[in-house]
Amino acid sequence: MRYFELCDKSARYAEEIMSSNEFVELLKLKDQISNEIPEILEEFKKAKEKYEEVSKDSSYHPDLEKTRARLVKAKENLYTNPLVIRYKELEKEIQKQLNLVAQEIAEVISDNIK
Repeated sequence: MRYFELCDKSARYAEEIMSSNEFVELLKLKDQISNEIPEILEEFKKAKEKYEEVSKDSSYHPDLEKTRARLVKAKENLYTNPLVIRYKELEKEIQKQLNLVAQEIAEVISDNIK
């Protein structure tokens, strides 16, 4: 397969994936998550930033356990939300599709590429 044919086929795959029901739903969910649960998202971001800040100083930081517990709680609140659960499911499905496309492209280029 020639270079331009490969590029053309890749572009068609990208269009196909981006126009799929899963991708459209993923984009809608992203907006919904931003609009409906911004406080849960913000709490997770803050807890993650604080944990990264505290943990890079030392594993003996006095607030490490408290900060870790706050992050675990914030992560649980975020990842148990039905919108986020569905978002993650769709993300995995689209990733599978992308992996299949990447595999096919790699096989066209060479049998030695994994």
